[in-house]
Amino acid sequence: MAKGLPEAFGQQHIRPVEEYPRRLLSALRKTAPSGVDDPTVVVLTPVCSTAPTSNTRYWPG
Repeated sequence: MAKGLPEAFGQQHIRPVEEYPRRLLSALRKTAPSGVDDPTVVVLTPVCSTAPTSNTRYWPG
């Protein structure tokens, strides 16, 4: 968004979020029970499944 609309974000102090999915996955994997080497991580979010702009995403690890 900031690249597409630089005038809208020029005066804002917005931190980048491109690392967020990787960092979240890493943090969640660390919470796996001991002995689980390759845990499956699922994030459930409250979203209306009938919304035309559903936020359903798949982040392969």
